[in-house]
Amino acid sequence: MDQRHTAMPARTPVPPAPADHHTTPRPSPDAREILLAIADRLASSRPTHTMDEAHRRALVLTHTVDRHGYLTTEADDLAAEVLRHAPPVRPDITRGEYALLLRKNAGPEAGQ
Repeated sequence: MDQRHTAMPARTPVPPAPADHHTTPRPSPDAREILLAIADRLASSRPTHTMDEAHRRALVLTHTVDRHGYLTTEADDLAAEVLRHAPPVRPDITRGEYALLLRKNAGPEAGQ
């Protein structure tokens, strides 16, 4: 069969997403509180020091375990959610700069 004469099926064009469209849902109230608590800690303790990925994960683990206990499903689920909203650490970002990103990702309180 000659492939040159086979018609391609018509495709429906997909409109582009708006510039302010967010695909990640807002954090839950618990995750929001933890993001803000971590941001407060980073901004108040050595804000000009460099942030790193190990500290990001350690802070998330510490805060979620404090809230739900060690090796609990609730702590694991909350840690996973917080990590989705806490972006990976860029090289040479300070703790204070990372705190600003966490506050932004925490978003406004529910209902605002």
